[in-house]
Amino acid sequence: MQTAEHPPTLAPTTPPLRHPVWLLLVLAAVLLGWRMAEPLGRDQAVFYVLGRESWHGLLPYRDLFEHKPPGVLLLYAVVALLDGGDGWGIGLVDTLAAGLTAALLFDVVARWRDRRSAWLAALVYLVCCRAPCFGGWWATGQPEAFQDFCVAAALWCGQRQRWLWSGVATWCALLLKFTYIGLVPVLLLWAGRTGALPFLAGLAAPTGLVIAIGALTGTLAPAWDAVIRFNIRHAQVDAVPWQKTPRALLRGADQLLLTVPAAMLLGLLGLVSARQPRQWLVWGLWLAAFGQLFLQRKFWLWHWNPLILPMVLAAGLYLPTRLWRRPRIVAAAVACLLAPTLFGTAESVMRRFATGSRADVLARYTWGHGDFSAAEVALVGAGIRQLANPDDKLLVWGFEPGVYLSSGLAPGMRWLYDYPLTVGLAPAARDIAVTEIVQRLPAIRWWVVFHNDANALEHFDSRAQLAQIPQLQQALDHDYRLASRIADADIYERKR
Repeated sequence: MQTAEHPPTLAPTTPPLRHPVWLLLVLAAVLLGWRMAEPLGRDQAVFYVLGRESWHGLLPYRDLFEHKPPGVLLLYAVVALLDGGDGWGIGLVDTLAAGLTAALLFDVVARWRDRRSAWLAALVYLVCCRAPCFGGWWATGQPEAFQDFCVAAALWCGQRQRWLWSGVATWCALLLKFTYIGLVPVLLLWAGRTGALPFLAGLAAPTGLVIAIGALTGTLAPAWDAVIRFNIRHAQVDAVPWQKTPRALLRGADQLLLTVPAAMLLGLLGLVSARQPRQWLVWGLWLAAFGQLFLQRKFWLWHWNPLILPMVLAAGLYLPTRLWRRPRIVAAAVACLLAPTLFGTAESVMRRFATGSRADVLARYTWGHGDFSAAEVALVGAGIRQLANPDDKLLVWGFEPGVYLSSGLAPGMRWLYDYPLTVGLAPAARDIAVTEIVQRLPAIRWWVVFHNDANALEHFDSRAQLAQIPQLQQALDHDYRLASRIADADIYERKR
């Protein structure tokens, strides 16, 4: 028998509600839209180049190497069309995704419980979902940022028994990152006997379509090599050793409790309070999100991001009803719990909008131990732009694909940066890739070689790594001349 203390979770208790979607989108714009003015990190630059070049006939996997699944690359192709590769579009789309996710969460919680709980879930999600603790500007537009929208959409569709579309939404989450595979058994179990087949059809139909498109465009085999075979090797690079995993998990959990306490503490209270027989659904979503974090086992900041949605959902659905008897006290407590997150966001806003020239602003955006600087990427690109013709081809030897964007030049070959060649590829595949580069060099006028850029994935800087590949070093020495030095980059021009 149901009680007021624990409302049901798998059947709507209220009729369809008038939805505050526009208000939530405005709140998302206020809280998150300013990130459109921030520079791009490394991963975003890679995705942007792939998106931009796809409109010029260079397809991912076949013509340009990347090991992420195609979902994020398709998304960036749309964004590059929107902003021309200037970089502001991904902050806009990321903000829109956060606002729409909050709107879906509002509807899901309101139908399963009530509007006040829905507002709690939506507001806590908006404040916490892109908190600086997840990487801030370095994490904007990462695949994890968009997976929440897919999960919320899968819940929204499943709540209405639209299992085919719930399967499609789940498939979209997997297309962004396959490691969220734990979603499938959780939602399939929720669908039950009547919904299982339509849900599986929602997974299978778009998969078949993508395979067919890959076969027609010649991207299927290289996609398999990059997304499956390469990632199996890449998964071991910088992965936390098993004996250190418990400590890494505790350190990450402690960081989340300090920086997003509203989502974590309210979510934990909701999970503990969930005593209805079939309230395993939110537990299952939490385990699926945690499973993705654990499968990757790198514990990078943005890898923790998917935990926020199930925690917020648990808070909205299962906080004890007696807490709502004192709404002012609840509001004050939530405001206090949100204060650390809002303070961290305010610091990020100040970093971007504090007085200074554009160069001063970009110099505030660094990552690692000085191996990345947004100011350096902009300076090197501007220097190349002054020397080059618009139709010249460029090779960047270093993990700085943003130079293709800041210089405006197109890549001269499929290897946008050196990491796959120096760390990720098997020796035989690396030899083939090096031969391919040497063959393409006559069409490449500009070659940038970075130094002092060793990072978590590459323990030697790019100049040292180049010296370890005699074929490329000899080609650089024989066919190119040093044209300029800017910051930690040597810019070479091909001899005429």
